[in-house]
Amino acid sequence: MTQLLLALALGLSCARAPQETATVPQAQDPLAQRPEAGPTPAFTAPVPKIVTLSNGVEIWVFERAGLPLVSLQAVISGGAAEDPALGWGQTALSDRMLTHGAGDRGADAFAAELEQKAISLSVGTKATSSIITLDTHAERLDSALDLLADAILRPRFDADEVERVRKITLGDLDSALDTPQSLAVWAGQRLYWGETHPLGHPIIGRRDDLTALTPAQLKASWAARYAPGRVRFVVTGAVTAEGVQAALESRFGAWKANPAAPTAVPAAIKATAPGPRLVLVDNPGAAQSILRVVMPGWRSAEAGLPAARLGVIVLGGTFTSRLNRLLREERGYTYGAKAWLEPGAEQGVALAQTAVFQPVTGDALKALLEQLTLLQSGVTDEELEKARGARRTALVSAMESRGAVSATYGGLIEQGLSPSAINDELNALNGLTAATVNAEVAKLGLNDAVVIVVGDVGQIRAQVEAAVPGAWTVVEAVAPRPAAPAPAPKKGKR
Repeated sequence: MTQLLLALALGLSCARAPQETATVPQAQDPLAQRPEAGPTPAFTAPVPKIVTLSNGVEIWVFERAGLPLVSLQAVISGGAAEDPALGWGQTALSDRMLTHGAGDRGADAFAAELEQKAISLSVGTKATSSIITLDTHAERLDSALDLLADAILRPRFDADEVERVRKITLGDLDSALDTPQSLAVWAGQRLYWGETHPLGHPIIGRRDDLTALTPAQLKASWAARYAPGRVRFVVTGAVTAEGVQAALESRFGAWKANPAAPTAVPAAIKATAPGPRLVLVDNPGAAQSILRVVMPGWRSAEAGLPAARLGVIVLGGTFTSRLNRLLREERGYTYGAKAWLEPGAEQGVALAQTAVFQPVTGDALKALLEQLTLLQSGVTDEELEKARGARRTALVSAMESRGAVSATYGGLIEQGLSPSAINDELNALNGLTAATVNAEVAKLGLNDAVVIVVGDVGQIRAQVEAAVPGAWTVVEAVAPRPAAPAPAPKKGKR
């Protein structure tokens, strides 16, 4: 017992005794000085080997030895811009049917073949193109290409399967109508481009149109768009250019068709009144509001695009961008705000968007529009260097995987660019100055913009109109289907 008390006393005395603290001179402290960043490593994006089938179809091939995997993209020009006036969603539904039965396989057999051989095959529809994506093990490439050829050349459009996929699509549409972000996108398309413009409607379509589409119409849409003159392939992975050329020639070389040219994409239909168009989309009961601004942008081949892109990155392209710093970090209005460019081969747009808490909708919108105007005054050298690094990192990161390479170069095809476009932009980035960037962002104005606010109009309208005075109107996100013209009265017999 005595020994235990002595041990406890000794422990307490040691615990209470002041301890000496070793001090390290600042010059020797490894954390006292920030290390200097080294020079940016040189990087050159891969350039594909280009081979051509006997019918003129071009294939961009990236030979990447290593993992026995292959990624492929087929880019078909056209997209939702091909939808007829009373057939919104026709292209997307037609594309969706390609993997629901093709060749000798019905929908169930086609899906079972994909699953058994671990082949991923999907079709996506964009505004001006359709994208077929294939991923497979190199040992099963022949089987995968057989399925791909059936999907592209021999889709079935079985009536019962069309009905099943139509119901799924209508369910997807209902879900999107409950998503404020979708409402903001669709309202922007409708108001910026115009209801009769090829890009002025949702890619997924409209309920009445989808319900009325027939298997024959969907098949006719496929036949009009899928032809050698509209298709190009990108293949990346454990392949050789010669092997890919031979494999695709055996499946697609005899493919002959002369389709009409893809629908042209004209300029947006501008409003007659000067200044931005201000619209509200009602989303009753919403606790948040979506703020979206759509402005004229740059075409993909415009010389000023790289400089404009850096300016928009300063505005809203990174976590430390102006919009995110102001609206999230300083004011706490949102979880994030961003701005970006969507260049196209014929037209382009610039966009800014955020979701904010309902009570601050007006203040957040005012701040967002002020930042868009302030950007026209220019960016600083420090902001430019951060944006340059962010864009370079994004381009380099896009080369990390097979799928990313195929998708990136498929995007170049969509935009009508050459295989050297990535390296061309990397080289251009090095020479861009603040003056060059500022000359481009000065073009980014609100005069032809559409400003959309999606939220509970009953709760936010007064604050929005007080913060941003103007002619605010309430619109539906999607234009209603026009009524069919009444039949002409029959002439009676004399």
